[in-house]
Amino acid sequence: MLATTATSAFAQRPRRGPIPLTIEEVVPLGLITLQTGTTFMDTEVGGLSAISYDAGRDVYYVLSDDSGKRGPARYYTVTIDISEAGQLLDVTFLDVTFLRDKNGNLFNERGLDPEGIEWMRPGQLTIASEGDADDSPPIDPSVKRFNDSGKEKLALPIPSKFLPDGEESYGVLFNRGFESLTASPDRRFLYAATENALIQDGSWPTVNEGSPARLLQFSLGHGRGHIAEYVYPVSPISRAPIPHRKLASNGLVELQALDNAGTVLAMERSFALGVGNSVTLYETSIQGASDVSGHDPLPATDTAISKRQVASIEALGYDPDNLEGMTFGPGILPGGYRPLILVSDNNFRSFQTTQFMLLGVKLKPALATP
Repeated sequence: MLATTATSAFAQRPRRGPIPLTIEEVVPLGLITLQTGTTFMDTEVGGLSAISYDAGRDVYYVLSDDSGKRGPARYYTVTIDISEAGQLLDVTFLDVTFLRDKNGNLFNERGLDPEGIEWMRPGQLTIASEGDADDSPPIDPSVKRFNDSGKEKLALPIPSKFLPDGEESYGVLFNRGFESLTASPDRRFLYAATENALIQDGSWPTVNEGSPARLLQFSLGHGRGHIAEYVYPVSPISRAPIPHRKLASNGLVELQALDNAGTVLAMERSFALGVGNSVTLYETSIQGASDVSGHDPLPATDTAISKRQVASIEALGYDPDNLEGMTFGPGILPGGYRPLILVSDNNFRSFQTTQFMLLGVKLKPALATP
């Protein structure tokens, strides 16, 4: 009787899913700056818009968004030296890899605008491209798999609602396509997001209103091929430009998965002429959000992704340049912090710099386990 009761209780015990994590604290740990004009292996180091860590090789892949103006589309392999005490000591460039299409040819100028990179497994990288909505005909945004020699192997399906029509009435806007990319730690899901709203969904942010970007969730494990979409509410521009009515923007520029339960760290970068950059980190979750993949344009009533500010880069004591990439590094630092490395895109401009920034992120379970 006891055995029967125990078996019955075990059978009725709910299956445990992935445990969501939450951010308890973010602290500054170091900054290294490279001046514009720095070169490596006959290329100009610049436009660094994304970074991903390869645990097997203990290296980082840093993506340049150069679409062919200064050199072929490419990423760099680097090491980042962090001391046992948690200090950022050095960044060393080891190699450069040029990206090639399925035929093994270098991409034509503007043929690929690489903005997001994620190491998936040995020999496989995924790269997101904004495309070029202003080209004639427009070049579609994409999410593609590459091998470790830089050759394209597979293009993931992109819903038609994202594809620009060449008339700025539908799809992604120029320079507002896929800017961010991350995978869940178990590599079952891949996340990519637009920087701002699709044309048919809304407008760019202003100092008074935000913008409804779309976040795509690609299923890579069970249910492979399914794509869900969620609304990510990009915040309004943080500060008005000087003088008034000059250039200003805000956008979702990077994602970093925190767990296998759909919790993602998001980075927004706001810029205002005469003021500069403002960079904010948010903890977000798709749990409880509406899947809007069946809606074009967006409805007004569906539930957006939840969002909680966890850090302001300026409040941490840094003067941020055009930060666009972030990834977790290896191990746990003193105090229980995970190393988070951020990198900036200098736009190849002499008055900007390339920043490698180290933050410590302390995580804890969001829910108590039974």
